[in-house]
Amino acid sequence: TCYMAQGNYPKDELIQILPKRMSIPNVEVMKDKYPDAKFIEGQHPFLMSFCHGKGVHDVFTRLNVPEQEELMFVFPVMYTHSDTEEPKLCSYVPVLYLNSSIGVAGGLYYGLRKEYHPGMKVSSELSIDLHIPSFPPTPAH
Repeated sequence: TCYMAQGNYPKDELIQILPKRMSIPNVEVMKDKYPDAKFIEGQHPFLMSFCHGKGVHDVFTRLNVPEQEELMFVFPVMYTHSDTEEPKLCSYVPVLYLNSSIGVAGGLYYGLRKEYHPGMKVSSELSIDLHIPSFPPTPAH
């Protein structure tokens, strides 16, 4: 089960923590790719995902991973691999909390990723707005 919500983070603070070759997409790209997102002046929208995983398996082995809790923040960013390449829209995940060391090791070793499958149940019945000042916290330098 996953609950997802949109958050907004100050653009000037996000720029400070983005890795090299990543940048914030312009408003036109964001509105084209994320038409349902709410846009706030000076803020960049991001996805907050709160999940409880039970009976989850990877597509290769079909072995279930241990039951786990996960909290993830996903920022849409532009990424350029080289100076001659066009920037591409991708995701930057600066925060991932997972309460399963086996899940972390498996994700690193196998490069496990999340995928959408048509058989998944999706519900958008709950919609609320949350504002949490200074969240996520600025990383220590």
